[in-house]
Amino acid sequence: MITIKTTNELLALRDKGGVIRIDDDVQIECDVPYSAGVGIAGIVVSGNLDCIGNLDCGGYLNCKGNLDCGGNLDCGGNLDCGGYLDCIGNLDCGGNLDCMGNLDCKGDYLIIMGDLFWSHAHKPSMPTQTYIKRILPPSYQRDHWQERLGIDISEWCYDTLCGRALKRIPNLLKDEKWSSTERWILETLRDSESTAPGWVAEKQRSEQ
Repeated sequence: MITIKTTNELLALRDKGGVIRIDDDVQIECDVPYSAGVGIAGIVVSGNLDCIGNLDCGGYLNCKGNLDCGGNLDCGGNLDCGGYLDCIGNLDCGGNLDCMGNLDCKGDYLIIMGDLFWSHAHKPSMPTQTYIKRILPPSYQRDHWQERLGIDISEWCYDTLCGRALKRIPNLLKDEKWSSTERWILETLRDSESTAPGWVAEKQRSEQ
């Protein structure tokens, strides 16, 4: 395991493109505030990532293992987690969020400006104040969703899936067959063309 005690130590690991790549488990024992995170183009960790305090990354964040954040987690780009994602504080993702394990956000709010790729039968643990642009199933669940939707999606393409489903969602949601998680996914597709509520921009401004 690599232990990082200061933001200067973390920033010193950047390559010429501003990306931090660590082929090991990582523990960050300091806050990584916006002022430091804005200079990080990406973080790639091959193992687990454990940050004791706040973690701000101006670019993308790719963690192959579990990601644990003891404070607020702010990611300007896509956030990919190969394991469990546990955030004690607020979670703000400016791109897509793909979490293979469970997602648990214990803060006051959760913001995902892009797509949440969700494969589980249960919903993630989320605060009441949550905004997710759109929730999509992973491609390997194509047969399941084709059967459930009654739509031919044999040639899997998210744009095609969303385009075909969008027109039918009002009628689909009238059916009582949907699980709470399936209904949640369909409702985000229905609302995906709407703008984010005002509180989202307010929270994001306050983070800087």
